[in-house]
Order: sequence, then structure tokens, then C-alpha cells
Amino acid sequence: MKSKIKTVLIGINSKYVHTNLAIHYLRECVSMEVELLEYTINQPTHAIVSDILEHDFDVIGFSCYIWNMESIIKLSQVVKSVKKECVVILGGPEVSFHVGELLSAMPWVEYIVSGEGEEAFPLLLQDIQEGRVSQIENVYSKHKLIGSYGTVKEFDLVKFPYREADIQEKRIIYYEFSRGCPFNCSYCLSSTFRGVKCRDIELAKKELEFFVKRDVELVKFVDRTFNAHPKSLDLLRHLKEHGGNTLFHFEICADLLTEDWIEFLKTTPSELFQFEIGVQTTNAETMKEISRVTQLEKLYKNVKALKDMGNMHLHLDLIVGLPFEGIESFKKSFNDIFHLRPDALQIGFLKVLKGSEIELKSKEYEIICTPYAPYEVLQTKWLTYQEVAQLKWFEECVERYYNSEKFSHSILEYVKLFRAPFEAFSHLSVGLKKLLGLDKNVAFQELIKLLHASFFEHERGDEAREQFEKLLYLDYLCLGREKGRLEFLHSLEVQEKERVSKFYATQIEDIWETFPHYQGEKKESLQKNLSLYHFSHFKLNESNVWETPVIVAFDYGKREKSQKAEYKIIVETSLEM
Repeated sequence: MKSKIKTVLIGINSKYVHTNLAIHYLRECVSMEVELLEYTINQPTHAIVSDILEHDFDVIGFSCYIWNMESIIKLSQVVKSVKKECVVILGGPEVSFHVGELLSAMPWVEYIVSGEGEEAFPLLLQDIQEGRVSQIENVYSKHKLIGSYGTVKEFDLVKFPYREADIQEKRIIYYEFSRGCPFNCSYCLSSTFRGVKCRDIELAKKELEFFVKRDVELVKFVDRTFNAHPKSLDLLRHLKEHGGNTLFHFEICADLLTEDWIEFLKTTPSELFQFEIGVQTTNAETMKEISRVTQLEKLYKNVKALKDMGNMHLHLDLIVGLPFEGIESFKKSFNDIFHLRPDALQIGFLKVLKGSEIELKSKEYEIICTPYAPYEVLQTKWLTYQEVAQLKWFEECVERYYNSEKFSHSILEYVKLFRAPFEAFSHLSVGLKKLLGLDKNVAFQELIKLLHASFFEHERGDEAREQFEKLLYLDYLCLGREKGRLEFLHSLEVQEKERVSKFYATQIEDIWETFPHYQGEKKESLQKNLSLYHFSHFKLNESNVWETPVIVAFDYGKREKSQKAEYKIIVETSLEM
């Protein structure tokens, strides 16, 4: 081995915008030369290998997770085949359990680091540098097949993982205030060890200022339960005062929120915080079986309080395939959570993670999962394969028609046709399956047409149809200027150009007042950014009804391409019917 070895650490992310936190930690904990290379699972293996081999290295380490393990198996084997003299190291949650089996299956791998690696990794590199067979407790090799899951003793001593050059535009930055979880849900890797290590709050404030000063767009805390930390609210107060233009994302338990939290969050500006709340199920028997303690009534109350504030994005989660959760139980869980109207309701499918308690009980639960990562559930004692397959399309439907926020007005009107939300999305998912088939790429207008046809299939009243078409058209226009009329919208009024022109002539001051950033601009200039539509009457929802003529004005000038347009409703006061 060379007098000074060179190491490359490889992160294979699921999307380009993601960042691999683990390899950044490891780089900062060693004194030797370490280079970080990050790719995505969507890039071709040959392209990644070619790029890796353009770098000079003696040791190569891969950060392994369920979403990238298949890619890493291929990459590590090809790299080793070409560069036989290099030392291959694997680490991460996907290789921290059943280590002996992994080493046997991948003979080209020299070492596997089990668990947290900040203390073990620099010692391992030193052993490699000096030509020793490593005997570190949580480092495994073909010469050492006995060890344990590693944890760092002092989390505050783990160095801040980022450097100036790591901050790139449009990339999500991940940050860790606490490591571990106070709960032991059986489907989670946190159930494999107990205890929570937290960073000193003053140190955390200083580290977070690094992101704020550089205008990082989004910082996601990877803490399992952020608000379980007694100092978490103090940290939010600091971010309110010093958060700048950065959006901070946290995973919390809603039933743990105190009155102090609720009162504080009422005072925070929009686009500062967003919260992910893992409900997972509302079945009491299931919660008991998976060791998840949730006070549902308190959760409902607090989520409603957060939703009513209107100043933060709320993302709630459910899991398909948990023990004692059959199809009827899942229907209830979905309906219970949908009624809270989160901004996103993500439906995940149980992953039988290596080392988790649920893996140990998988035979008892009669769980069949994919034999490869991500080990996703196919059926259980309570769910047939056909029901899981049906719920896959159901999840696709919820994702496209609700979570995407592209149908934020019309989908709620559609749901009203059915006895319960689950029934609405279940029915729509049948049509979506026929539309998409094996190809999930479909024009947005086709999704509009499907929702429209499904609504008309169930609703015969002219007034209800007209109302639905207005809301569907509103959703369509929020995504961009009209490109050809939606010919299947039968009852919709056509934009009256003459009437809109008169509105510009007689009520332009109302436009300036409604959109202050266009104050003083003339019609020709305004039309470059605004599109105006006339309606003789308009009902947005039960609380917002206009019985007299209105103009719906869309502002396309102050948004990024992927964002929805802001719209305002202006009452016509100077025009005769």
C-alpha cells in the first residue's frame, strides 16, 4: 500500500437533488485524503463506473441503503474487477445486519462497517494504511466475522459534515440534531437499539447558520422524532429569528406537541417550517403490535390546529402492510387521515428492513416481500397480494390527483360524490390503471379528462356539473396559460375577450390594488403576466361564493415554471350584465 492512501466515498442517491449525509460525515472524521463522489440510481452503471475510475484512489467506500443496494452490488463488483488492487468497503443501514451472509455473497468486498462509522472508519483506514487486518469491533471482514453494531459515544464530537464547496444550488441539505429515537416501532431500524444522542443546542445553532448565510433552499432534519428533544422548540425559536430564506423540514409526532409549540407556530412566517407526521395507522391493535404509542385524539386536534394556521406544509404518512391491518382497516386509517386535509398524504408500503423486529416476526405475520431491496411487502396474513396490488394503484391515484396539488380544487369536489374518500380514490384508480397501463407517462390533459369523465359518470345535476367544471378549469389555469380549450368542458363559459378588455379600461386600479407589484403598469404590459377570465357567478367553496360577475385573474409572471400561478378573484363593479 502507498505511504499515503487515497480514498473515494460513493453516495448513490435516489434523486439528483438529494445529498448523502453519511459520506460527508466520514470525510470530516479522517485526516487522510478523501474525495466524495455522488450519483443517482437513474444513471447508467457503465457511466458511473467510468467516472469513478477517472479518479485516483486506493480505497473505495459505498454508502448502502435499500434504495441503492442493487446499484452498489453492480458498481462495486465492476470497479473491483477493473481495479483489483483497491480495497472495497461497504457501510450503511443496508449492510449493518446479516454481515456474514453479505461477505459470503460479495467476495470482492474486503470490509463492512456495521452501524455508525465516524469512530470506526478512521481507525479502519489507519489499519489499511499500515497493512494490518482490522480488529475493530464493528468492522467485519472474511478474517473477522464476529462483531457488533457500532454507535458513537459523543455525538457533539462528530464534526460538522459540510464545507463551502458542498453547498450547491437546488440540492437538499440534510442535517442531524439528534440521532436515535425514543420510540421503538418494530418496522423501523431504530427498534434495533435504544437511546437518543443529541447535539448541543448552541453548537446546532452555529451549524445551522452556515446554511442560512449561504441561502440553502431546503434543509431536512433527519431526526426520527424532532420534537421529542426538550430543546427542539428553542431551536425553532432561533430559526424564526435567524432562518433567512431557508425552508426547514422536520419529522415530528403531532400528539407530542405542547401548547407552547402550538402558540409559537402561530407566529411563524410561511415558507420557514414544514412538518412530516408519521401516523402510519389508526388501528389500535396494529399500533400496540408494532410498539407505537399514539394518542390519536390529541394528534387529530393538533394537526387541525396546524392546518388552520395556514403557514406551513403538512405531510402525513400511512403504511400499507402492518400487522393486523387488513383492507377494511386501511380504508378506515385513510379516511381518518384524509379528513384532516394534509397538504400531502403519502402512502408507503411496508419495507421489511434487515435487523428490524418486524423482520424477526415476518413468518408469524406471514409476510411475503420482494427478495431484493427494498424488501417491499407483497402480502401478509391480513392482506392478499391482489389487495396490495390494488393499493399500489390507489397510491398512484392519490399521488397524482391529491399530493401533486395539481387538482387541489376539483379533487375535493369529486370526493364529495362518494360516501368516503377511500371510495372516491379507489374508483378513480380503476380508470387510472386503464389509462396508464404499463406506461406511467401520460399528458396532464388526459388526467383532467379522466377525472372529468368519472365525475360525470356519477353526477347528473347540471348545477353540480357546472360547478365541478369551473373548479377543474381553475386547476388547469393555475398550472399555466391556456393552450387550447378543453373541449370536453361542456358547461363552462368561454372567456369573453371584449368584457375582459372593458375591465382593463374601467377597473385597472383594482388590478393594481390586487397585484401591487404591477402598480402603474398599462394593459399591454399587464397582459404579458396576467390572464383574466370572466364568470357571471363563481363558487370557490362553501365560504367563498360570488353571485355577481367576477374576474378571475392569474399571475404567471411571479412564479417558477414548476410552481402554480397565484390567482385572485375581483368583483366586476362597472359592467352591465
